[in-house]
Amino acid sequence: MINKIPVQKERLQYRHILHRLLPADHRFHVAGMDHCPFHPDDACYRGISEPDVVRCRSRQRCVDRPGFNYLAFLRASLPGDASTISKGIRINRLEESDTFLSKIEVNASMKTDKIHAVTGAFGYSGKYIAERLLGEGKSVITLTNSYGRENPFGDQLRAVPFHFDEPEKLFESLRGVSVLYNTYWVRFNHANFTHADAVRNTLILFEAAKKAGVERVVHVSITNPSEDSQLEYFSGKAKLERALVEGGLSYAILRPTVLFGKEDILVNNIAWVLRHLPVFGVFGDGQYKLQPIYVDDLAQIAVEQGKDRVNRVINAIGPETFTYRELVSCVGEIIGKRRPIVSVPPSLGYAVGWVISKLVGDVMITREEIAGLMANLLYVDSPPAGKTKLTDWAKERTSSLGFHYTSELARRKDRQKGYQSN
Repeated sequence: MINKIPVQKERLQYRHILHRLLPADHRFHVAGMDHCPFHPDDACYRGISEPDVVRCRSRQRCVDRPGFNYLAFLRASLPGDASTISKGIRINRLEESDTFLSKIEVNASMKTDKIHAVTGAFGYSGKYIAERLLGEGKSVITLTNSYGRENPFGDQLRAVPFHFDEPEKLFESLRGVSVLYNTYWVRFNHANFTHADAVRNTLILFEAAKKAGVERVVHVSITNPSEDSQLEYFSGKAKLERALVEGGLSYAILRPTVLFGKEDILVNNIAWVLRHLPVFGVFGDGQYKLQPIYVDDLAQIAVEQGKDRVNRVINAIGPETFTYRELVSCVGEIIGKRRPIVSVPPSLGYAVGWVISKLVGDVMITREEIAGLMANLLYVDSPPAGKTKLTDWAKERTSSLGFHYTSELARRKDRQKGYQSN
């Protein structure tokens, strides 16, 4: 039996349902309005006469981002032709049964699952985090500077720009997000990007997350960060850790050393040098240590930490510890390119790296990276968090590892092409 609902009650109830049906990752932007469409008095609804736009009480047109077709969903959900939506939020007629209300509430809850936001899901570590979240059936969006880059997830994942220069837009993108996984950073200073920029932008991101009501931040840092460090990579990471700890958000800080995986740079390019040069030079004695972690192991840790709300700092290191000399020797043996390994002064090693950089159009190594290596900053005395051994992983890729050079700058210059795999 259909129960008539008084006009005022029906209007409020229907608006409430529509409000819930608009998940945070499919919001609309309205020129001149800050809080549309989730502002209680200015929720945006589609019009039958203009299915491609929505209108607010202010009658301003809203630009719909690609996503869920709310009009089609509502029409399919309503019994027969029970509703007509026109002229903004005005409801001409609505007759609903208890069965229909239950149905639409169930669909509303399905569309309002908590959203997980991953930075850089079209890149390296962010891609693996997003893949695991989608595998668990989570609703995922990505914040990215490479908005037009090839999307390996298709319509499962929607991309939005970072909007660091427009914090209100960044805030809007994060509304409704429960967990933010932050992998955003830069490897070195360059004319187009710097560590200082990365610190400033990440602080803006943290502030937007707090304002938007994000419940948890899983932040990828680095081992041995210190604000007293002369190396901007490590001091910048330390500043961000302090900001996150003092900012009042629930957090998990992951501190990896070196990542390895199909899109990796360091291990792949060590193999590339071994394939192309008759000798390999290590900076100094090469006895400083590294504890590489598999990128998908890091992603697994990140996703697990996203489910918790206890504040944690985790040394996200792999199960194997190498000296730099041992790492080079091991990679050479695995790919069948054993080379003499010689000690060279750091300045000479940097000079050789500079020449190779010019030949390949990249920044192969920086003075800061050499200093960080030699200061043992990529080593901690801690139990491993990852399970995958670099040696086992590399043995499965003996023919492809190092076959092509992997360029950091090429990835940053070409914002369309997906990351090359080794």
